[in-house]
Amino acid sequence: MQINKVIKFAILLAVVLGISFSTVSWVFDQYKLNANDYSPISSFVWNLIFIIGLSTLVEKFLPLLSISKLEWIYHVRPLGQLSFGRFSPILQLSVFALFGLLVGAANGHFWIWLMISLLARLVTGLFKRKSIPNLLSAGRRKILSEASLNVLDSALVADSTTVAHLKWIDRPPTGNYLILTFRRFLRRPHIALTMLVVISFTFSFSNVFGNFTPCLFFLLWSILGADVARCADFSKLKGPNHLKVVTLIVHGLFALAIMLIITGTIQMLPYGILILPSILWTGIVRSRARRVDQITYIDSGVIGPISPEIIKFYLSGLLPTVVVSIIIVSLLN
Repeated sequence: MQINKVIKFAILLAVVLGISFSTVSWVFDQYKLNANDYSPISSFVWNLIFIIGLSTLVEKFLPLLSISKLEWIYHVRPLGQLSFGRFSPILQLSVFALFGLLVGAANGHFWIWLMISLLARLVTGLFKRKSIPNLLSAGRRKILSEASLNVLDSALVADSTTVAHLKWIDRPPTGNYLILTFRRFLRRPHIALTMLVVISFTFSFSNVFGNFTPCLFFLLWSILGADVARCADFSKLKGPNHLKVVTLIVHGLFALAIMLIITGTIQMLPYGILILPSILWTGIVRSRARRVDQITYIDSGVIGPISPEIIKFYLSGLLPTVVVSIIIVSLLN
């Protein structure tokens, strides 16, 4: 039995290393092809923002050091000493090492960005107050984040994420729904942080993806529209529905502005006729409650059994965004 586990682990490790090596090699080849368009200063700034932002975001959802309530009751308190699992920190550091290699491959400096990436994750994860309340809070956020990957209920996942990361700010009461929308956005700092990560990732790898860069950003930004739309959702309070549309239009205008900056030309401006409605559609559809009550599996014959219900759950509302992305790529090329 132990031999079988070792063999499976070795095969999985070989596959992961092979895919990682191929990906890093491809990114480096793209960098060499577009080396003339490379700007060292701006790339360094965007890479640094991306790595620090990603490290901070991951720390919010998957803290490097944490203890669960059960670990506190049955292990930490009886023994009187703190101990942390090794698998999760090692896995996170390995993933960030890969991120560092990818960023380095996109800029021609492998080892520098490898060390910066590892250092950023260690700093955001280790250099904080290690009190019992903080560690228990981190453990609760980690459990919720890991459980959300297996829960096929968008409303439940969104509510649990909001509660886990809610930032309490003392504000005077108001009945203005527009102000409440803005306050909701500020009390959910993980949304703004995710936006920063998406923007910095786009500019960091713009010389790698070429004409596909605007479409990649457009797809990621559209997915974020669901969280933005939930900030303006007052259906439980019998509030107005038009605020969600207005918020998503503003969200779409930001996307159009950034895509204009990415391309460096106003030729993206006419595409706003397609970009704004698709972001609006994707945000509204994905912000609605979606859940899977029954799962069926179909043998694909290639990658094993797949579930149409799970695929529909994760890809819901993305069809217009994908179609518009294909149109933009074809026109840019």
